[in-house]
Amino acid sequence: MMKGISVLTVNQLLLQNERFIGDYNVEIARWSNGKWSSTIPTLYAILTDHRLILQPHARKLYEPAIIPAHYILHIVPLRTPTRFGVVLTLKTEQRVALLIPTHQKDEIIRNLRTIALPGLKENPRQLQIQCDMQNVRKMINYFAHW
Repeated sequence: MMKGISVLTVNQLLLQNERFIGDYNVEIARWSNGKWSSTIPTLYAILTDHRLILQPHARKLYEPAIIPAHYILHIVPLRTPTRFGVVLTLKTEQRVALLIPTHQKDEIIRNLRTIALPGLKENPRQLQIQCDMQNVRKMINYFAHW
């Protein structure tokens, strides 16, 4: 982690009975002027068996945006001439586009699809996690000003 950057750690974010799957550095992708562009700062994304947790690499500590796995309806690869990413479609009909470092692209797509599978959603040990769209909107608004 970079000096002076504040993010909550995996241990601080995991709930009881939640399993850590992976962590990634991603960027929000915005469609503008006919092309995809990335936002700054990057996001620290933590994927668990129940949630996708997004928090900016910033000097100030921000409340993470949490997307429960059962809110992810579709996962579609996103390709630009120079970058790779993914577009998540949520139950709320919002789409979140993320650019992913090339060396992590296969792993994150596979892991996102694994947690979003319908069979996994009916897991008896599924945690009851609600999607707090207020924090997701805060994250979107945060990047809208960059």
